[in-house]
Order: sequence, then C-alpha cells, then structure tokens
Amino acid sequence: MQHHGLRRGTHFVVARGSLVTGCRIIIFCMTDESSLVLSFEDARHIVEEHAANLRPRGKELVELAEGAGQVLAEPIVADRNFPPFARAMRDGFAIQASDLSQLPATLEVVGEIKAGAKSGDIPTLKPGQAAAIMTGAPAPVGSDAVVMVEYTSRNARRVQITKSVATGDNIAPVASEAKRGERLLSPGARLDFAAIAVAASVGKSRLLVYSKPKVAILSTGDEIVDIDVPPSATQIRNSNSYSLAAQVEAAGGEPVLLPIAPDEPARLRELIADGLESDLLLLAGGVSMGKYDLVEQVLAEFKAEFFFTGAKIQPGKPVVFGRVPSADVYFFGLPGRYLFNLTRSFDL
Repeated sequence: MQHHGLRRGTHFVVARGSLVTGCRIIIFCMTDESSLVLSFEDARHIVEEHAANLRPRGKELVELAEGAGQVLAEPIVADRNFPPFARAMRDGFAIQASDLSQLPATLEVVGEIKAGAKSGDIPTLKPGQAAAIMTGAPAPVGSDAVVMVEYTSRNARRVQITKSVATGDNIAPVASEAKRGERLLSPGARLDFAAIAVAASVGKSRLLVYSKPKVAILSTGDEIVDIDVPPSATQIRNSNSYSLAAQVEAAGGEPVLLPIAPDEPARLRELIADGLESDLLLLAGGVSMGKYDLVEQVLAEFKAEFFFTGAKIQPGKPVVFGRVPSADVYFFGLPGRYLFNLTRSFDL
C-alpha cells in the first residue's frame, strides 16, 4: 500500500496518524551537534523510516473528475465482465477459421457490425459466410476469428480473403480483461489518468479517497515581506512559501500558508503553534547558526524531538527534521535560501 508519506526522490507530504513506533533518536542535549548532522542518504533513510509508520488521517468522497492525484481509500471492482461480449480487435471480417483452409477463399457477406450494434442487428454466421466488422464491435454467433481488412477484397456481397487465421485471432473473449467482481484497484492506489479511466469504466461517479494531508508553511525572518508588499532596500519577497506550496500541491497535499514570522520568539512561537494544527509543518529560514535564527530554540520549547539538524549537502546543510510529540506532528526546518528550497528540499 502506498502511504501518504515521504517517497524517495519525490516529495515529503506526510499524513497525520498514529504515533510513530519505529526507532527514534531523541536528543535534547545539543553538546555534540555533529552527531545530528547526517549524510544525505542517512537523513533520507530516517525520514522514510518515520513516514512508513504513518497512516492517513481521514477519508472523504470526491467527484470522479476531482479525484486525480488523490489516494484511493476503497477497492474498485468490476461490475460486469470485461469485455462483456466477444469483441473484435481489428477492422475486417468475422469468419469461421475453418473456411480459410484453402486460399484465396471467397465468402458470402451477410451483414455489417459496428461498435455498439444492437443484438437484433447482429447476424448469425453459417459456414461459408462472413460479416464486415469494426474494431470494438461484438463478434457474431458462429464466428471464431476476425481476418484483418488488409487481407481482403470485397465485391458487393462477396469477399475474397488471401490470408488464413487461427481460431480466436483478433477476438477478445468475454471476461478476458476482467471478471465480474474482480478487484481492479486497491486502496492506496494513486489516482492517475489510467486509474480514473478504470473507475469510470465500472460506473464510479464518486470515489472514497484519503483526505489530503494539510501542510503548514511558515517563512521566517525580518527581511521577508509578502509578495504584494513593496520591499525596502534590505528586504526580499516571500518566494519560498509560494514555491513550497506549489510543490506540496503537486505532491498531493493541501498547503496552508501562514503569516511571515518575524525574528521575535513570542510571535514565532504563536505561528509555530498554529502550524502544529496541520499534519506537517515546513519552516523556511531561521535554522542556521546566526544570532536571529530562532526556529530550533522555539521548537525546543515545544519539547520537540530532533532526528537530525543538518545534512551533508551544499547548499542546504542546516536542514532540520523532527517531531512535536504533544501535537503528534512532524516538522522540517529548511534554510531560507530560495534556490535551496526550489532544488533540494523535496529531494528528502
């Protein structure tokens, strides 16, 4: 089953769920900071280990057309045989294969069958007869193969055939793709275009999916202003939050953009508390070694567990991953540098 979780090389949307029961590295004393700076591979492994223990937080019904990209929460089964009739796989002529023992063979054309033809319009074939047939049309009773139109020459009610076929050629038997009651999609499947087509084919106009995880995004720093605010000579616009939000949406999550947090502990504490109401908290900025990089300090006030406080990658070494047990919410602290967030953050 595919989790709402962190997947290698793609994204880090984590669904809120039960307590993580796997091995934890819980270190509040930061006397040996190097022990929490890991290789990229080890850092990713820890993230994946924790993500594997998470479970989706809820389910909801969505319209089929709105289900693309979401994760299925119910099995999808065939409501009938697929195909429900013996189906022609090529344009040509439905025939009895035994009529082509000697070539060329000339057969009587007794009808034409198009896709969607009604039962009363489909002829029954006798030996020596053929019916013109279109791809997707039901093969007539009495036929056991379809010869492709390329190997035929028709003249009014006669058709000459120059190539033999074996019994069953170019006909899909009843239930050859799926039998009634057979499971076609399982819970946990990502609903891509092919899965949407499968659901539509069995008449599912609404689907039960796992609720999208809410991902709070908090940019920090006095130098950051929102995109609709003219920046001063020493400020920059908040590109990180919007870039991360776009990546969260692309990964199947629901971004929650929080106000920009100033370099002031009390306000940062309030906004982090707001972020912990979501299923995952992403913090951009404030995780380096500067005097005003306050994120780790404030998270420690929430009795956060830090699983690592850096990864051996450049740029982006001061990336933080941890969890606030009281809220049962994971967090990532990301360097504020835009280029890092754009190219590196979702690699974890």
